[in-house]
Amino acid sequence: MLRILGRLPVVLIMAYLSVRYLASSDYSTLIDTANLALHEGGHLHFFYPLIAPLDPTGGFIHFLGGTFAQLAFPAIFGVYFLRTGQYFAVSVMVFWLGQNCVDIAPYAGDARARELPLIFENGTHDWWYMLRRLDLLAFDKVIARAFYLSGALLFALALLLGTYTTFVDLESDSG
Repeated sequence: MLRILGRLPVVLIMAYLSVRYLASSDYSTLIDTANLALHEGGHLHFFYPLIAPLDPTGGFIHFLGGTFAQLAFPAIFGVYFLRTGQYFAVSVMVFWLGQNCVDIAPYAGDARARELPLIFENGTHDWWYMLRRLDLLAFDKVIARAFYLSGALLFALALLLGTYTTFVDLESDSG
């Protein structure tokens, strides 16, 4: 019973946030602040001037680093929780991964227009740079839609797994 009382509010919050995030790309919570820190940290990790002599991609990895970090962080922790049998925690990481996908969608979809404000005034739009380099700039809206739909599917998966593991104890044998 304590498991249900502890987990059910988390599932309900994930459901509420899923609806809000899917309904408006302007909706923002503290999660977005963490995602932004991860995103910008990904750029710093692949800071171009420091790795330029070693980067065979000509800077592409620096621009990819932000989105990569944003997606990799919840995915890595999700795999960790999966391997350790903490399935409810997996559902929360799947939710977070979905939220990141939904969060990335408007940015990717803005690649041609470049109308969204950037963190740094004279910065380069990551998705404009990456899609231009890949000769996929004309597909920015398609890529954005793929991120959005992936996020929606991940939200659904997170809610199903979270609800299931709230009412069915899968973790009783996992140390």
